[in-house]
Amino acid sequence: MIFVLKNIIRILINTGIGAVLVFVWLKLVNINEIIEVLEHFNFFLLIPAGIFFVLSAILKSLRFKILLLKEVNVPALKLINLTFLSQLLSFTIPLRLGELTKAVYLTADYKIPFGKSFIWVFLDRFLDFWCVLSLSLLFLLITPTNLPQGLTSSLLVAIIVASSLVIAVVLKPEYFKHLVQFLSGLLVIEKLKKLFIKFGLFMIECFELLKGSVQRNSALFVLTVLATFSEALCWYIILGAFIPELPIVKIWLGSMLNALTFLIPAAPGYVGSAEAAGLAVFSYGLGFNAVFVSAATLIFHALSLVLILGTGLWGLYNLKFNLGLVWKRFKK
Repeated sequence: MIFVLKNIIRILINTGIGAVLVFVWLKLVNINEIIEVLEHFNFFLLIPAGIFFVLSAILKSLRFKILLLKEVNVPALKLINLTFLSQLLSFTIPLRLGELTKAVYLTADYKIPFGKSFIWVFLDRFLDFWCVLSLSLLFLLITPTNLPQGLTSSLLVAIIVASSLVIAVVLKPEYFKHLVQFLSGLLVIEKLKKLFIKFGLFMIECFELLKGSVQRNSALFVLTVLATFSEALCWYIILGAFIPELPIVKIWLGSMLNALTFLIPAAPGYVGSAEAAGLAVFSYGLGFNAVFVSAATLIFHALSLVLILGTGLWGLYNLKFNLGLVWKRFKK
């Protein structure tokens, strides 16, 4: 009962944040101007935009298949349906259930220990984060923006530190395991010490899985970049309908930065946060017209909603997966 109440409160808080963001967004834009702009939008453009949006998820599924080959050979179609389902759950329920669903499914259908399954899923998501962070820095270096100068420096430091640590862990995992044990000895509280060791060994085990052939890791890299660019092209098509001669590199940068904002807790369906993030990144950060950006963000959000609901339900139907197993694991 306490567990359920705790998560209901969490959802309500996120929903409240979303409502506040909607209120702020409405104060910053002119709804009548947005409606007028939307009336001139060519809705046939949603077809190629939707294709690129779905293609991004499919490419991520294929990358996950390559990752899992070290453990088990899961049919690509099943992983595509699983990715669709996880997107649906993450989009509608702001409790990060999508990632948990992937791990529970692998445990239930392929008998992979849950801890190991979760490690695979975490690594898969980390590749997305690393790619977005790296490409954001690359485009910030070559694209003029209104963003704070310190942002580029912060991203550069974060990428160098993260990449160096990951490479070092892949090459010398045993050294870092000893380092975790050594550092844990500096902690006085026993519970905190156990948590530190558990987390440290978890991270090391994750990155150890990146050790593989050049061909394998090259395929992981290419699929990650293609998936990221595919979603960015969806933005390019929609925003390009309002702004002629749109610089594609600038849109790619906006898409990467916008993706990073989704790390922040959000309301169900990302109501409020999607609109606020789009306005903050594309208008205030990159200097595009606020009315055009807001119209494009509404269209992108609506398209995402339709595609995620449609593909997610399709994935659930094809997998015949018992979501009750996810809830049982979540309560643990």
